[in-house]
Amino acid sequence: RLYRDPARQKIGGVCAGIARYYGIEPWVVRCIAVTALLFYPGIVFPAYWIAYFVMESPAGAERRHAWHRHGRWR
Repeated sequence: RLYRDPARQKIGGVCAGIARYYGIEPWVVRCIAVTALLFYPGIVFPAYWIAYFVMESPAGAERRHAWHRHGRWR
């Protein structure tokens, strides 16, 4: 599942979560993000913050899975 990775975060865990999802090192995704930010700041900066609010944290994902497994919040 795609979610933020607060254990390996530098800012919000978005790049670390994307790296974990695709099975690559977080520094690779961060380098791509910084490079893209230099060339397309009007797109990358808002996209990062949108991803921050849209991507769940692991705790939120676990609560949602508990709801689906048991039919109630745990």
